[in-house]
Formats: sequence, structure tokens, C-alpha cells
Amino acid sequence: MFTPAVPLGGIGGWTLLKRTLEQQQAQFARSPSVQRDIDHFRENIGKVQSAEQLVSDRRLLTVALGAFGLQDDVNNRAFIRKVLESPEDDPRALANRLGDRRYTELARAFGFGEPGGPTFAGASREEQRAEFRLPPDWAADLSHFRNNIGSVESAQDLVSNPRLLRVALGAVGLEDRMARPGFVKSVLESNPQDPSAIVNRLSEPRLRELSELFNFGGPGLPRVGQAGFAARVADLIETRLFEASYTPQDAAGFTDRIIEAFTTRQFEVAVGTVNDDMRLALNLRRELPELVGRDTSERGKWLSVIGQPPLRRVFETAFGLPREFAMLDVDRQVDVLRSRASRSLGISGFADFADADRIEALVRQFLARSEAQMGPSMTGPGSVALQLLSGAGVPRF
Repeated sequence: MFTPAVPLGGIGGWTLLKRTLEQQQAQFARSPSVQRDIDHFRENIGKVQSAEQLVSDRRLLTVALGAFGLQDDVNNRAFIRKVLESPEDDPRALANRLGDRRYTELARAFGFGEPGGPTFAGASREEQRAEFRLPPDWAADLSHFRNNIGSVESAQDLVSNPRLLRVALGAVGLEDRMARPGFVKSVLESNPQDPSAIVNRLSEPRLRELSELFNFGGPGLPRVGQAGFAARVADLIETRLFEASYTPQDAAGFTDRIIEAFTTRQFEVAVGTVNDDMRLALNLRRELPELVGRDTSERGKWLSVIGQPPLRRVFETAFGLPREFAMLDVDRQVDVLRSRASRSLGISGFADFADADRIEALVRQFLARSEAQMGPSMTGPGSVALQLLSGAGVPRF
């Protein structure tokens, strides 16, 4: 299991982590457990048509929740299902009534609550099947089959015509037996109802399917003369070739975006098992630019900070705010955060966080305060940093 290398805490540890970040993230993404979850999600998410299906597959749900930093809810399946089924425009929907905007983002991304949902799906299996077209060589051989199978009277007639034989074997996925027409003839002439027949003594079940399909050796007449027989064979071939080529589709790279978000956030979680401050710093550096670019008001962006526990903790620690701060009226909390951001970081508006240097300053202020709060004494370097940042006395609002 991959363990991130975070040998130091505080600003020194942050500097070292940034230096090795890309290399460590790549190593984490290649770790077997992460790769298994990613592969399972990529192969199966396109088959999901409802929130119930998603929450019923723990590995799919692990990636879906992990992409939004909600991995701790993986066992709360009933709750997550209600979140996923929340319509975006309904203020009464569960996702819109929760204080944590990550739930809203989760519901919006998957779109199970929308009229045309899920929004992530591309063309369905049925739609792809309707649009499927045979490769030209198979289309030509099937046309030959339709035109000539009615004149076949025996297994020998069938195996003597390579194009008919290819279609016959292709119907059950046995084209690799084309080079053994004598063996195929004996299979076609076998009676599937006779326990001693060759098809009942072979381990390959598709050989029995071939014998039953044409019925040259069974009771009654061969099926090659029956109405609709050629269409049935064509359908078998089309279905088999479609299934061999079918891959679930997604809309506009949805799967890749979720996987990228999952690996990024889960790397942060792994860092948190070594040093939780570093996890929070990485989360802040990723989330703030996204929040700056969001189409919402200045107040709405500060409310998003308050509504996301990891962001909130960084801001509260960096600005030296006590636990009682969370008990204030929400509008008052926004005013305090804006005031502290202006005083400590020179922030005149939330858009200023588009500047990477401002984010870095906030991270360093957070790490210095956090390290100082855990320092061994009130006279050590950490305490000095804390006193310099906060000034004398208890913070006032």
C-alpha cells in the first residue's frame, strides 16, 4: 500500500511535499488497490442507469464519493441515494438542504434526479445496438448465406462452401474451426439427444449449440429450410459481434473527470493519514481556484467556504478564530472572514484568490498557526509564530 512521504510538518514539510508532489501522485495512482477501483469504475459506470444501481456497487460508489471527498459516506447508502436523486432546481431536495456543497456537486454531476438523467451517460446499449453495422466482410458473407442456405441439403453441402461455413461457425463464435471441415461435419451430423454423440462427449458447449442450430443429425428435418432461419443466424452473428465491440459510453469525458478527481482527492486522503494539515493545504490549493471561477456572487463564494468543512477549518485556523465562531449568524461569519482576509492577506475580493501567491500565503499562515498550536511550549518557535500572526489577546469579532 502506498504511503506518501511527508517527513516534516509545518512550512518546511509543505515545501518538501510540493517538491515531490507530481511524482508521489503518479506513484499513488499506479498502486494496485487504486488501479483496481479505477478499472472497475471505467468498465462498469456506463451500465448504471439509476442511483440504486450505483449505491448497490460498493466499488463504483467508492470512486463516485471519493471524487467529491465524501468517501466517509460509503456505508450510508440510503442517505447517498436520496442525495443522488435530488433535482438540482428543487430547493426542498435533500442535496440542496445540506450545509455541505459537496453533496450538491455530487448530485449535479450524476444527474439521477434530472428529467433526462443520468446526465453522465452517452448512448445506451440499446441505442448503440440499433446503430451497429456489420463489418463489410461479414455483411457480404451473410448476404451470400441468405441467398444460398436454402439449397443446402446436408452437412457436407454446408462445409463444402467456405463462406457458408464461416457464417455457420460465426453464429456460435467458432470461426477458429474453419480449418477443420471434416470435424465440423461430424459435429453437424451428431444427434444432440444421443448421449453417446460426439457433441455430448466434447467439453466445448458451443459445438452442441452448432449442432442444435442446424439439426442435421437430430430428429425432424434440418432447420436450414425453415422460414426465418437465415435471419436468426444473422441476428446471432450481429449480436455476438456487437457484444465483442461494445463499450459503455459517457458524455463529454465524464468517466475521466471522475477518475481524475478520485485519484487527486484520495491522494490527499492518503497524505492526511500521515499529516492532516498537509491534506487540508492540498485541498485548499485545489478548491480555491475552482471556487473563484464559479458563477456565483461574492457572498455565495464565502458561503461555500463556510459550507465545506476542509476549507472552513483552514480559514478558521489561519485567522485564529475560536470554536465559538461557528455559532455566529452565517452573515456575520461571512463578514468576519472577509475582514480577516483583507487584514491578513490584503484580499479586497474573493477573485484575489486567483493569485497563486495569495493562496500560498494563506496556506503558510494556516500551517504556522496549526504547528504553533501544537507546539511544546509557549516560548518555542511555534509559539512565536502564533503570537506574531494573531497579536495579543483573544480574537474579537
